[in-house]
Amino acid sequence: MTPAEREAIAQPRALVVDDEIEVRFLLAEHFRAAGFVVAEAYNADEAITLLGCSTFDVVVTDVQMPGSTDGLGLARTVQTSFPRMLVVVVSGLDLSCQLRETGVAFFPKPYSSSSLIDHVKTGLTSR
Repeated sequence: MTPAEREAIAQPRALVVDDEIEVRFLLAEHFRAAGFVVAEAYNADEAITLLGCSTFDVVVTDVQMPGSTDGLGLARTVQTSFPRMLVVVVSGLDLSCQLRETGVAFFPKPYSSSSLIDHVKTGLTSR
């Protein structure tokens, strides 16, 4: 195994899901700068496809997106199919009460990317 392959294995992997390209791009870039390997998806349908062929440590998803399901549906799918994967939901809607008992982290928009990434890093180290 090459050093680059070892490094890629050691890097945490994040899937960022948002239909707003600018928001998705900026958050993905912040994760990359924090040392993550990042994949991006436009909606939950794309994310589910990526989850079927790649491994991730965390999924960060918006709620309101086009497609057959929204970010909450994606969060439920991830929790059911990949119970060890961290899930973070971001939204302009206040979903804190709705998500409180689910084990899903919630960050209301606007949020601090550094706070979100710090939360993810803490969650990954405590697994």
